[in-house]
Amino acid sequence: MSKYKNIIFDLDGTIVDSKEAIINSLLHTLKEFDIVVSNKSDLYWCASPRLKTCFSKLLKVNDKDILQKAVSIYRDYYAKFWFVHTKIYDDILDVLIKLKANGFRLFLVSNKPISLIEETLKKIELTDIFESFYGNVSSEGKVGKERLVEEVIYDCELKIEETILIGDRKYDILAAKSNDLDTIAVLYGYASETELKGVYPDYLVKNPKDILKVIG
Repeated sequence: MSKYKNIIFDLDGTIVDSKEAIINSLLHTLKEFDIVVSNKSDLYWCASPRLKTCFSKLLKVNDKDILQKAVSIYRDYYAKFWFVHTKIYDDILDVLIKLKANGFRLFLVSNKPISLIEETLKKIELTDIFESFYGNVSSEGKVGKERLVEEVIYDCELKIEETILIGDRKYDILAAKSNDLDTIAVLYGYASETELKGVYPDYLVKNPKDILKVIG
């Protein structure tokens, strides 16, 4: 029998593959600033960090107005086209259904605005899978993942020793560790194995089905 009863999932890179939607939105935004990126892979690191952090490095500026303009351009483009390039990962649906059927409480945490999380779950038909989901109130993204995970634990009265977080980036693992949670890092998402091993997750899995082997 598994010692875990509660599972907190990250969204992008763990349940859905939205990399193309993110990259295309970044390329569009950079083009508005007369910046051309020839290799899309150079932008993969932007899949999880906050947008202002990404644009500060990409545009090489710290000006708040410029960064806010970049974020707004990105958000507008992403809002129009995200659904075209976002899909659920193979096998993750079966994993989620089995976990729920086996009595696990499932939660979702994302840096995205709550409204966009809701739209995404509707698109991939997962609105009934998760007991609750947490994200940012607006597109400003002011609440970090550490705080969002903390809110899930507090609001849903989760016991630390019975809860595990599953994510694909080091930011997910660090957010869980800051809340004393066990972690599963997935290698099928956006991060390299080197990145994930560098933050010492409790478990490392290569595909969604391996999640069942860990949790039992």
